[in-house]
Amino acid sequence: MKPREIANQLINLLKDVKGIYEQNENDDKYLNNEYTDLTHALEFLELDEENGPELLKQLQSNRRMRRMAKETNELLQPLYELATNPKGPFAELDRVLKKIQEVERFQSNRKYTARARTDMQEAFNRATTAQR
Repeated sequence: MKPREIANQLINLLKDVKGIYEQNENDDKYLNNEYTDLTHALEFLELDEENGPELLKQLQSNRRMRRMAKETNELLQPLYELATNPKGPFAELDRVLKKIQEVERFQSNRKYTARARTDMQEAFNRATTAQR
């Protein structure tokens, strides 16, 4: 993998972390609201053999999905803080990416100039052109 690809991959991974974390926060909010609705349904609705077990399954599913979102965000928290830090990595990674691109441009235009054996210069030029 080329250095430029590595830098781009780092940037994309941090953007992904931010997106996943924020989606999990939104899911947590929704699931908390749904939980409130489900518990009020238990309080206010008459439950029978059909809708009682279904309501309990929904409640169980709600709690499990919320737990998964919360635990994922607990693990992502340090990376999220890195990705959202105003002095965070994005500006620095952009600078690194530009430096890598600058070096790639420099290297692609680099030519060897014979110092003593000027009779070999033409062969060096052909070899450099063939490598590109």
